[in-house]
Amino acid sequence: MVGDERGRSECGDRTWPVEALETVVHDLNNLFGVIMNYAAVVRAGVGEASVVAGEEQRRTVLADLDQIVRATERAGALTRRLLEPAPEP
Repeated sequence: MVGDERGRSECGDRTWPVEALETVVHDLNNLFGVIMNYAAVVRAGVGEASVVAGEEQRRTVLADLDQIVRATERAGALTRRLLEPAPEP
């Protein structure tokens, strides 16, 4: 993505207003927040489920949740980078 002085960014064959990209980035960050919250809710319920499912399955679920959280954090960092000003040529 390359910015120019008119406040627009190019993405592939399309030119997007910067405001539209900012809106998309903010929407993505909101979705990442929802994913993180659901992961936290599931994590809280895993302790109760371990009585039924067993400790090994509980550890597997927790490891999977950790992967979800890490991926979401990385995706959030990438979207925040989209909001950073373009470097000067």
